[in-house]
Amino acid sequence: MVVLDDHTIGCIYERADKVSTHYWDELHFTRLNLEWLTNSKATPP
Repeated sequence: MVVLDDHTIGCIYERADKVSTHYWDELHFTRLNLEWLTNSKATPP
């Protein structure tokens, strides 16, 4: 996880299809904002 320049949070995680026995088949990236994470109860600095 990392805080990006625009004050969003980036997260890289491993996942695969449900039928796969290897969870590390794929890497995914998601970007989350502080409002979503805190249910709009916080603002970035």
